[in-house]
Amino acid sequence: MMGKQEYLESFLDELDSTLSYGETKAALVSEFERIYVVRLLRTSGGNLSLAARSARMDRKHLHDLLNKHAK
Repeated sequence: MMGKQEYLESFLDELDSTLSYGETKAALVSEFERIYVVRLLRTSGGNLSLAARSARMDRKHLHDLLNKHAK
C-alpha cells in the first residue's frame, strides 16, 4: 500500500504544473472530499444519516458534498 506522502506526491505529479497554489490546493481538497464521502457511505452501508453522524457533520452538508462530487 502506498504511504500518505507517496500518495500525495503522485496526486500532485498528475496535476497541471502551471496551476497556482490556490488552484492546486482546491484540487487536493476536492479529491479528499470525494474519497472521504465514498468511504463514509461505504462504511455506513449507504445510509446518509448514519454517515453524517459518524463524520459529525450535518446531513445536508454531506448531501451537498455528494451532489458536488457526483459523476
